[in-house]
Amino acid sequence: MSAHPVGWSGGEQELLADREWLVTNGLGGYASGTVGGACTRRYHGLLVAALAAPLGRRMMLDHLTERVRLPDGEVVQLSAEERPGRREPDAALPLTQFHLELGLPVWTYRVGEHELEKRVWLRYRRNTVHVLYRLLAGPGRVRLRLRPSMHFRGHDDRVDGEQELEYQISADGGRYEVWCRDLPPLRLHLGGAEAALIRGGGHQRDLLYRVERSRGYEDRGPVWTPGAFRAE
Repeated sequence: MSAHPVGWSGGEQELLADREWLVTNGLGGYASGTVGGACTRRYHGLLVAALAAPLGRRMMLDHLTERVRLPDGEVVQLSAEERPGRREPDAALPLTQFHLELGLPVWTYRVGEHELEKRVWLRYRRNTVHVLYRLLAGPGRVRLRLRPSMHFRGHDDRVDGEQELEYQISADGGRYEVWCRDLPPLRLHLGGAEAALIRGGGHQRDLLYRVERSRGYEDRGPVWTPGAFRAE
């Protein structure tokens, strides 16, 4: 795709929302999404785990809100998300290139004088997703801020179901576990300088799924977030 900043408006917005990627783990689990980052289908998520029967495939990690803080204090959002009545960001995305390398997705962003790269892959026959960010060029260091959102639901379940799920989170050093009911926990870890989770108290917000809406299905549903990770 394109070698210039990609606008999040008009035809370019539609291009970023329509182009999709998919990575599998050999177990029946996968990660998938749009190039722009917004979840438009109920099947979009960074970790759809293939769990033992009777659980089967289950959405575990839906979305990451990705922001970068530059040395001068400016904050830039890298990828998009759509919420009822709201689209973020409302300006151009800093995405300059998207391509597949050995079948795996790679994003390149230009933020001021800095160039960043993101890659996503799953471990073979493991319900584990890796998201790697690298600073390729630019003076000084930047601060990455990632807000994970999750909705532990069955693979084909309604996106607006089970809105009263109660999530809990525990920490052991730099590793975190999120669990709900009798489901296996989601384990989270962020590596990097000064990495930490800034707890947000835990709250829910709704995402909008435009493809589901176009098909006449329920088109909005809750996701829960424990806070935001940050790292230099």
